[in-house]
Amino acid sequence: GSKNGTFVNDSAVHQKALKPGDKICMGRVILKFDCRDLAEQRAYEEIYRLATIDHMTSVLNKAAITRILSEEIAASLRDHRWISVLVMDIDRFKSINDVHGHLMGDRILQAVAKVLRSSVRRRDKVGRFGGDEFMIVLPETGRKGALQLAERIRSSIEKSACTELGVSEGLTTSIGVASCRAVDTDCDNLLEHADAALYRAKALGRNRAEHWMKARVHKKTEVYS
Repeated sequence: GSKNGTFVNDSAVHQKALKPGDKICMGRVILKFDCRDLAEQRAYEEIYRLATIDHMTSVLNKAAITRILSEEIAASLRDHRWISVLVMDIDRFKSINDVHGHLMGDRILQAVAKVLRSSVRRRDKVGRFGGDEFMIVLPETGRKGALQLAERIRSSIEKSACTELGVSEGLTTSIGVASCRAVDTDCDNLLEHADAALYRAKALGRNRAEHWMKARVHKKTEVYS
């Protein structure tokens, strides 16, 4: 009954039994009909999981978390909503590996990922960006909320991870935070700003969170808080 009609495999229909693989068009919406048994569905889900999840930490892998950041920016464009990203790495992780061995290094990565997963909202996404570096995507989150989360994560890792793992020296992290309205940025731009803030945190002594933001005065400089 719609003005544009309904099409199955490019043919207009009023009623039609669907077969797996049929393409259904309703206006600008295009659907593909698929029918799978439970075993086949589970196999597809496992393939998807293997393609998107980092096997060491059970958070998203780099390709998946980067894609999600791009999608969240695109989804926020219409309403000019805020979006934030946290980029974090473990301070002096190579030294920890050298002293305690790579198995302990793996356990530390898993413990850090556990803290990250337990610290975020359901909609936020956590991913391993590479090595000992993690990324968190925070939709509809401005500077204040992102910094509060970064500090909560930093403090939790410093207080709990060493005790749980039995590591004698302190385990600390440095975090770079970038926030802006989606209309003012893209994936690469936001990540570049967060990475700059991370390097700033490292330069100022590690075990801290730094935030990037664009100056609103006449100078076109980058400032940190």
